[in-house]
Amino acid sequence: MKYTLRHWLVLVFINFVNVCTGSIFTLQGPIFPFEIQKRNGKVFEYAIVFGIYEFAVLVSSPLMGPLVRKLGPTKTLFVGLLLQAVTTTLFGFLNLIPTLYLFMGISILLRILEGVGFAASWVGSYSVIPEVYPDDVAVIVGSMEMAQGFGLTIGPMIGGLLFTIGGFMATFLLPGIILFLMTFLTPFMFTKFPMGGANYEGDIRIVLRKPRILINFVILAAITFVLSSINATLTPFLHSTFNMSPLTIGFMLGLHGALSAVLSPIWGYIIGKIDTSVPVLLGALVIDILGVAILGPLPILGIPVSLLSTLIGMSLFAIGSGAAVLSSFNNSISESKLYSFSNDNSIMALLSACYIFSYSFGTTLGAPISGYMYDKIGFSQASYCFVCVLTIFGLLPTVYICITNLRRWICLTNERQRLLRSSYSNGIKHSFSIEREVNTSTKI
Repeated sequence: MKYTLRHWLVLVFINFVNVCTGSIFTLQGPIFPFEIQKRNGKVFEYAIVFGIYEFAVLVSSPLMGPLVRKLGPTKTLFVGLLLQAVTTTLFGFLNLIPTLYLFMGISILLRILEGVGFAASWVGSYSVIPEVYPDDVAVIVGSMEMAQGFGLTIGPMIGGLLFTIGGFMATFLLPGIILFLMTFLTPFMFTKFPMGGANYEGDIRIVLRKPRILINFVILAAITFVLSSINATLTPFLHSTFNMSPLTIGFMLGLHGALSAVLSPIWGYIIGKIDTSVPVLLGALVIDILGVAILGPLPILGIPVSLLSTLIGMSLFAIGSGAAVLSSFNNSISESKLYSFSNDNSIMALLSACYIFSYSFGTTLGAPISGYMYDKIGFSQASYCFVCVLTIFGLLPTVYICITNLRRWICLTNERQRLLRSSYSNGIKHSFSIEREVNTSTKI
């Protein structure tokens, strides 16, 4: 399709919205633990505030389909952005609350509302795409995913920088103002395009009844569990071990997202060039386990805690997790085709819903559980749990997929050979019958 100026403006607007909403999620990473500790709180309590956001997304996402059908995608996007703008701005005033439990209570409430707002804006923005770019849905969604990842990457950096320059209040007020601006631009950006309700068809249970598809989302949940666990506990670990400033911690936390964003197109190209993404998934999980073991580091390895080992572990986990997330989702699409599901928007919508649910499920559990383990046994000992989760719910199911794929390949090969032998045998019989007919006619 030929893009007009309006199409380009909408594309820039939607991607900038995804950058903003992604950065808001990770904005508090390098600074919020210090506010909890000032009030004699523990890492577990910060992890609850961090993880409740994903729980809100997890619970509210299924409710956004009816909301889009009722309001339309543009109004849903408007409501979601407005809710995030209000809650982000109010976060800037939390430092005025002196007591821990009141501070925790309001923080949790604001994070819940912020998560609901993100779910609304996410569903609204994705529902807009088929209306504006009917011929380029995959390309536009890909750009939005990259924008979201970029936002998640720069969030901790922006948070640490704003906190260093202007303090706690400035860290949230400036992003809140930007979100308010994007909110009120939303109705004007889509006035030239007809916006109806989104068409959601199918039942998610159709997908979940297929075990080979379900396994991929279990693997995805395991990866995001460990990812959320590391994000929630790495800040106090870096501060207590290396006495890092919030700005430095922000850049360290951004390392994972930066590497994942840079390598995502490369992994996507590789996965697109091979018949199956399972080998990539298997290799990525091995790299993930190795990265987590070095990041801890696991006491059994006998590696001393150092900044070098931390950087190597974070880099390996970033490389592996990005590849594992892409390959697991791609493998679920491949499996859906083998189950004779139609390759249309409805099945893609169901798979995307499973993807978001699995991602949120892992991140929701990861933050509070890892925070509790950090307080009780420390970061290095908690790494044993992370390695076990990746092995039991990630590596072993992937090995199962490899074995079943091998068995499937052997069965298909045997069946192909049988058909070839049958065809060859039938061809010989057919040639003999023709020769007999020719001989008979010659005698006559």
